Amino acid sequence: MKRYLHRVTIVLLVVILMTLGACKKDDISLYGKAFPLDNPELTTALKAKGFSFEGNAIVIDDKLWNLTSLDLSGAGLKSVAGITIFKNLQEVNLSNNALGKVFDFSLLPENIQQVDLSGNSIYEFKNFRPLRKLILPVTAQYDMESLPAYSKTAAKADIQIATKDGSLKKYTTLREVPDPTLLELFKRLFPSLMIGDKIDISKPLHTAELSTPIVIEQSHHDPTGLEIDKSKIMKLDGLEYIINHPHYAGNVQIEMSKEKEATLPYLKIRQYTEGVSLKWVNTPALDLSQAENLKILMLSHNKAIKQIDLSHSKVFLQRGEKSIFSGLFGGDILHLGDCPALEKVTLPELSKGKKPIGVYAISLIALPKLQDFDMSKLQVINTLTLSALPIAKITYPTQIAYFTNNGERDDENGELNFAITQEIYERAETKAFIQKYNGKITPDRGELNEYDLENYDWVRAQENQDEN
Repeated sequence: MKRYLHRVTIVLLVVILMTLGACKKDDISLYGKAFPLDNPELTTALKAKGFSFEGNAIVIDDKLWNLTSLDLSGAGLKSVAGITIFKNLQEVNLSNNALGKVFDFSLLPENIQQVDLSGNSIYEFKNFRPLRKLILPVTAQYDMESLPAYSKTAAKADIQIATKDGSLKKYTTLREVPDPTLLELFKRLFPSLMIGDKIDISKPLHTAELSTPIVIEQSHHDPTGLEIDKSKIMKLDGLEYIINHPHYAGNVQIEMSKEKEATLPYLKIRQYTEGVSLKWVNTPALDLSQAENLKILMLSHNKAIKQIDLSHSKVFLQRGEKSIFSGLFGGDILHLGDCPALEKVTLPELSKGKKPIGVYAISLIALPKLQDFDMSKLQVINTLTLSALPIAKITYPTQIAYFTNNGERDDENGELNFAITQEIYERAETKAFIQKYNGKITPDRGELNEYDLENYDWVRAQENQDEN
């Protein structure tokens, strides 16, 4: 009997050693202990799958150590933080979650070999791991940096990407341009990126192409001299791969029409682009995180945009008199009109900007969901247009340094051109602002006609009232 018990003990020891054999020496000391994941969605999902917990801390046991495959599809995950607790995990299904804009592969266990990310709104990736199989979401087509490079170095990996209809296809760096006129334009302006009738997002731009502006208008006017009737462009699919190119530094002016309203699902403005003007172009995901030199942003008739973050610009409102002057190189402009979903506009930190803190023109028109807009730190404004802002709290400049004539300082005849509707005028803060600088803030027509809004001339209204 003693011999039998001795043999059983030896067998159990062997099993334990085999179980922990894949673990590092430091990991073995953690066996049986509980660790908080600091990820509520992951905690909920793992509890539902029967893992051991003490409160919200997961217990390291045999089930956890031995796990090599984990299905977390549709678990509502916003992050994969904490998943490295599964040291031996090789396959993970993260499809149909709420994983955000950037996915970091370094947050996955070191032994991971297969990852399914389909059904997430992930646009960029970083810290790739050597993988055997990778399934990408449809939004991965917009990654212009890490993914194209990884796909070439990981030639043996099975990399697939989801399509709009939910099927899978082999990932490539080639992108379609369905519109024939737009395709012809790209072949003329950016030949280095073209392979036949497709854009290869892995190719570099030639030096001569880096700052080439993209201008699409509805009138048959071609300032580029290419003799292409760009008013015939019906679709913009493919344009985002030019604008999003990591080295593109040109300005962008796109004018579509109500009948040809377009959508660019993901648009990333790069470091050296100075001006972006989009009309009748929806941008549900406008990324300005690298737009350090952006000084002109004009968006009109944009149904999709919800937030605009200009905080990364190092020039907007920060160039002193250059931000105000409308000469050859232009002053700073922010024009936002008919953006029904827009809720928030974030301006740069202005404490280190050149004085005076100024702008050539700001227009906020027909923004029914805009919460607030703070201009208290602005010291010079040439033109200001405000209209149809039903819930927005408007904070006006508290100390105007001087007034201008077409953007240039004019202490005698300078003024602030102010275009508003009557509703804006009737606000107490508006009347106080006008009265504070009596005679220097004058009615202006602005761009209200384009939005079927009636300009209110408070000076004439007062004169008519006095006459009566």
